[in-house]
Amino acid sequence: MITDQCSAVAGTLIGCSGCMIAIEALASSGGSSMHLMTFSTFLAITLEGLIRHSEYLKVRHIPYRVYVEVVTIFFIVSIANYQVVNFEVPFPLLIIFRSGTLLANVILTRLLQNRILLMIASLFGSAYMGLVQEKIYFKYGKHPDEMMFHTHFLSLPLFAFVGESIVADAVKYSNSPNFSVGFISLPIPTQWVNLALVIVMQLCCIRFVYRLSSQMNSLNLTMVLTLRKCLNLVLSFLLFKNTFTSTHFAASLMVFVGSFQFYEGFTKLFLQLRQSRVPNAKKEE
Repeated sequence: MITDQCSAVAGTLIGCSGCMIAIEALASSGGSSMHLMTFSTFLAITLEGLIRHSEYLKVRHIPYRVYVEVVTIFFIVSIANYQVVNFEVPFPLLIIFRSGTLLANVILTRLLQNRILLMIASLFGSAYMGLVQEKIYFKYGKHPDEMMFHTHFLSLPLFAFVGESIVADAVKYSNSPNFSVGFISLPIPTQWVNLALVIVMQLCCIRFVYRLSSQMNSLNLTMVLTLRKCLNLVLSFLLFKNTFTSTHFAASLMVFVGSFQFYEGFTKLFLQLRQSRVPNAKKEE
């Protein structure tokens, strides 16, 4: 059990942090083609779902008509989240924003002179999508793997609206220099290799987070995810030479403390400490 938890924690930290590093590296190299990246991720998750759960196409617990609303919101939110990178929002700010509670994000947006309204819209969209999913689970039962597959699968036709951008990005990726390792050059464009790395890391991150949530309580899970966000920030500053001012530090501290408290982390921590003291006090008596 302990070994499984350790592997899940390591997989979450490595997979999710590696995913953010890969995305930032891709954006830094001029390959911030977010429509292509979003489409590729959706396609990869769909193909993986078909391989692992092909029965979802025949046997469904949730009717297709129910997915209309959640698929529409999910597609818009996903496009908005990735599109932010094209607007040259710094990755440290993006990490801080996605890590915070709604109040912290509103304050942060105000301090930044309302330059990231798209992120606010995606934040509200994500919150509303959560409510819709909760209603679906309540009515049809909890089937997260099935919903994950169908929300990605049914979203694929919607990419026709950004089809020209995807094709243009694919051509640009294909014209990038060949990928090389040392003195060996492979006949594969570098940007396609980078994109493949992003997709693999995303799949790894999602899978390990789901595994972790089934193996430990919410407090420990929150601590691991908060650690992952802190690690993302540190790696972003170190690897990509992003500036880190006292304002960034203060905003980061506020967001992480607020996020921890949002999940009642301090309350649960104090309760655990109090409960651990009771047996010790009885032993002393």
